[in-house]
Amino acid sequence: MVHLRRSIGLAGTSTGNLATSIRQIYNREVVLNPEGAQNYTHLQSRFCLNKMRRHRRPKNPISIDQLANILNEPTTSTSYISTCPSVRFFQHDCQFMVDLERVGVVFANTDAIDKYRGELLQSITIAGVDGTFKTVPRNPPDLKKGYLLTFYIVFRNVSFPMVYALTTRMTQFT
Repeated sequence: MVHLRRSIGLAGTSTGNLATSIRQIYNREVVLNPEGAQNYTHLQSRFCLNKMRRHRRPKNPISIDQLANILNEPTTSTSYISTCPSVRFFQHDCQFMVDLERVGVVFANTDAIDKYRGELLQSITIAGVDGTFKTVPRNPPDLKKGYLLTFYIVFRNVSFPMVYALTTRMTQFT
């Protein structure tokens, strides 16, 4: 049972494996450690693994400034981007300010930009912007009336999101 518990814990908290369902991890590890399955149920493993995952999750930011600082930290790639470890994330300390107050953060997936760089980006003649109020995180609380802007390029009638801006409010100035 100890080996099963340990292997489920390691598999369920490893980078790139946080999106895998606990049932799938449990079933895979039971095959490798069948003797432990008699005394360690799926419900027990789900309870323990959820607790482990919660403790590894970074704290929620309390303001848009703190979110921007967290995104600029070098440890961000290991803390926040654990489900897609190969994706490079860009969020430079680009001040999104209105009336000397930070109202948002700008970020992008640099792997996507590199993929479409070269010929594709040079031949683009149409770009677009879309925004939504519904797809905004609950934390930090500043984003309660927030807005997510997505900047697209359009190539052969297919749109590719390139850059995102998360704002605390949507006004004519932002």
